[in-house]
Amino acid sequence: MNLKAITAPIDRVKRNRFVARVLQINGRFGEDGGGYLAASLSYYAFFSIFPLLLLGASVAGFVLAGDPGGQARLASKLAGSIPGLGSLMGNNISAIVAHRGATGVVGLLGALWSGTGLVRAAGYSLAKINRTKDPGNYFETQAWAIGSTIGLGLLVVVTTALSASVLQLNVHGPAKAGIVVAGVVVSLLLDLSLFVVCYKVLHRGPSAPVKRIWRGALLPAVGWTALKFAGSWYAARTVKGSTAVFGAFASVVGIMVILYLISRLFIFGAEINAVFEPARTTSGDRTAKGSVRAA
Repeated sequence: MNLKAITAPIDRVKRNRFVARVLQINGRFGEDGGGYLAASLSYYAFFSIFPLLLLGASVAGFVLAGDPGGQARLASKLAGSIPGLGSLMGNNISAIVAHRGATGVVGLLGALWSGTGLVRAAGYSLAKINRTKDPGNYFETQAWAIGSTIGLGLLVVVTTALSASVLQLNVHGPAKAGIVVAGVVVSLLLDLSLFVVCYKVLHRGPSAPVKRIWRGALLPAVGWTALKFAGSWYAARTVKGSTAVFGAFASVVGIMVILYLISRLFIFGAEINAVFEPARTTSGDRTAKGSVRAA
């Protein structure tokens, strides 16, 4: 058997520019332990979404203080924006909004505690992917983590509320389909902006300009937008066919799976940016690469 006749077409495919880029990104993902990095992000993200949701529901309760129906609808939309979480919270939405003061305090403290862990995990992942070192001492790192948690947390709440507001428009007839499409587009653009900011803020080392990070941010943005719609639908079907106990358990497992998927997309997106921006490395790496080229 002529093995060259078999391997030659494969080699030609590998030399294709697009295929070569994909293989390079996938190779870096494996070298960096992308699966473990994604697992770390999903772990901290799981404990971060609940206080963020409590904080969002509290804000909704204060903004719509004279409109109980509006409180419940907006809080439900906030819960539904995270796939599978709406069914897990169930009838607790009204109680959370009713005790919005205590809910806000608990949500704020919980978001600071869990959010800083998520921010540090993301910062470590991006530093590892970009081959840079995390600058600053312990106190500087803590201050950066708290500031990033507050800033990105507010950005998440705002983008989520804006996405929910578009879909909340009371339109009937053929225009309803247009509103749904507009909601998906707005949600995608907001998610794209959110991930661009995350890549920029959470990487403390030398980074590319914001306008050049969109390549990597597009992947998790599309994935997150799709999971918000498909994930909520899947979770609703799963819980509907389960008992009350197993339905809640299935929602928890579903949330963890979805968070792990989006975390993998986030890591893949960071690898894409690192491949397209090879200059974002430490000086030692640049020196080493220059020595290799000279040799």
